[in-house]
Amino acid sequence: MEPKHLRDKFVELAKYPADVCVSIYLGGPGWQDGLPLKNALRDARRQMEQLGIVEVIDKILVPAVWLVNDAAFWRREPKGLALFLAPDCHALVELPYDPGNEVHVHTSFILAPLKPMISGEDEYFVLTLSKHRAQLYRGSGYNLQQVKIPGMPLGTDDVTQPGIEGYFQEVDRTLQAAGLATQPIPLLLAGVDYELRIFRDVTKYPNVIKAELSGNFDRVPLSELTTRAHEKMQDYFEAQWRDTVRNHLDKGTAPVTSFPQDVIRAAFEGRVAQLFLAKGTSLWGKYASAPAEPVIHTEEQPGDDCLTNQLVVQTILHGGQAYVEDREKMPAGGEMVAVLRYS
Repeated sequence: MEPKHLRDKFVELAKYPADVCVSIYLGGPGWQDGLPLKNALRDARRQMEQLGIVEVIDKILVPAVWLVNDAAFWRREPKGLALFLAPDCHALVELPYDPGNEVHVHTSFILAPLKPMISGEDEYFVLTLSKHRAQLYRGSGYNLQQVKIPGMPLGTDDVTQPGIEGYFQEVDRTLQAAGLATQPIPLLLAGVDYELRIFRDVTKYPNVIKAELSGNFDRVPLSELTTRAHEKMQDYFEAQWRDTVRNHLDKGTAPVTSFPQDVIRAAFEGRVAQLFLAKGTSLWGKYASAPAEPVIHTEEQPGDDCLTNQLVVQTILHGGQAYVEDREKMPAGGEMVAVLRYS
């Protein structure tokens, strides 16, 4: 699914009105002809029976059974899957990463694991380099697209100055002529270590980052390059934002809050610019709108919504960025911290 279409689906699912919403996440490999999905549907049925939701079980789950028996689909071995099932909604999303194995039955869809696909992450460039070719890509999140650069030399034999250093100098000049330096976008290099060192010595692009992808990428599939680039850039951007949050905390240059009630209200009102959540944070309860106060529980109670999920969803819906961090990497103490657009 294309990023734009996925975001449209995300918005549709986030606003879907239903009393029963089943969210299933599965990660590969080891699909065993659909056995993990068969087990997940059995788990969803068990949860619904425990909640006393019996009359709509078949209406919700049976339409997904066809996928269990689709042997051709499982032979493709997708990296990850997300299924969203409700009385009048059945959606399947293939993921380019492993989201883990989870089955949720709640009053809204659990969409936070889709965050890497639709959170509007910062843009970046990837430049794959070797003696034989140089290729520029432009990326955001898990979307990576080839950029055609007019006049890009085709290897060391395609330049007048002999040697790899002369070739990389010509690559750099070609990129600058195409306007690369006018865009303050970080550039991730990918290639053999000693060749990347040579390029770093000759490039005039000011935004080459320290992190890099090591190896020969001449024949690496785009899907693999995308996954590896995303992992590197996610670490880079999260570190940047952590530093930004700490700077706001130290200097008071933007409103920052770590109180759950304030963060929840701000997320629903579209005031959260950046949200950091500690992994494992789980809050339940209800929140409609101001002036009502959020009702928060540390354990799920009947009728509760997953507020942790809603924090991520509402932040993304309103154009903010959400990060889920290891607790030791949180920019401030506690389970969450939000940089606000305004108080």
